[in-house]
Amino acid sequence: MNAIDTKVAEIPDGVSDKARQWLVHLYSGHATQADYDALEAWLASDSVHRTALKRVEAVWHNIGLFDDIEALATSIEASRKRRFNPLRMIPHPYHIAMAASILCVLCLFALTRYLPLDYRAVEYASLFGENKSVELDDGSVVMLSGDSRIEVILTGKQRMVQLLKGSAYFQVASDKARPFHVVGRHSSVSVLGTAFIFWQGIDTDRISVTEGEVSVSLPSENTPLGARAILSGEQITVNKDGAVGNIIKFDPNVELAWVNRRLIYDGELLHNIITDMNRYHSKNISLKNINTNIAITLSLDVNNIDQALAGLVNAYGFKIYEDDNNIKIIND
Repeated sequence: MNAIDTKVAEIPDGVSDKARQWLVHLYSGHATQADYDALEAWLASDSVHRTALKRVEAVWHNIGLFDDIEALATSIEASRKRRFNPLRMIPHPYHIAMAASILCVLCLFALTRYLPLDYRAVEYASLFGENKSVELDDGSVVMLSGDSRIEVILTGKQRMVQLLKGSAYFQVASDKARPFHVVGRHSSVSVLGTAFIFWQGIDTDRISVTEGEVSVSLPSENTPLGARAILSGEQITVNKDGAVGNIIKFDPNVELAWVNRRLIYDGELLHNIITDMNRYHSKNISLKNINTNIAITLSLDVNNIDQALAGLVNAYGFKIYEDDNNIKIIND
């Protein structure tokens, strides 16, 4: 199979949602020629739109989704003649090698109205400042940190989660017949039954295992990585360029402090700390002209973020500019 370039600029959530909405409508059987023309115009208007369509396929192909619905996809395709095939608008490497895989993705995200209940995607989200505990139908429990969002699909053979935004702590119910997959921005995790934290920063995924063992890999074939086994008490990072850090030991009390509404850092990079603060603060916190790789040691209650920011400003000589919606930390 040809490699797919999924390492372009970040795709806005709205664009990804729109791409999936297009597929849902086209394969619902109710699309008109006007709809087809509108989709062609949408894809031509911005290269990011075309990439969003590719990325849906790339992510779900990586986690082995297609075997579950291949028969269903074949049946639907055989019974319906389509006037339009979105595959013809995707560049040449996609045309043949990806056709079967694309069809399966379309059946998952576009034909949910025809699927049994256990194939339907369910979305869960937490609000700013809220930790939210979610129990899935398989008995697994997911704790979402503030301003986080996941999409879950449980089938007879697979359990699949896409971490669309934020971070989460997964306590996975054991089921040897159904692997549990989590896909983040830059990496994916596969387990049978264990517990781990999947933290997402702007340019980094960090997986920390608190129980059992997980297998970590990259979702993009452009940067192939043989799945790495991460054991209890171990942590690994993957950045947006596909670079994988060394496996290190970590302190679960520090890594899981947010579950108890605390943020604890021991030599953490400043921009990662700001990422966490933004999950719990009503205003958007940003940095300007500041070395974001400064290593910070800090402990705070999520209700005292303003106090912590004031301390950082005093310690490093920064300045704060604040309005109704934003807090800007500036190094003049």
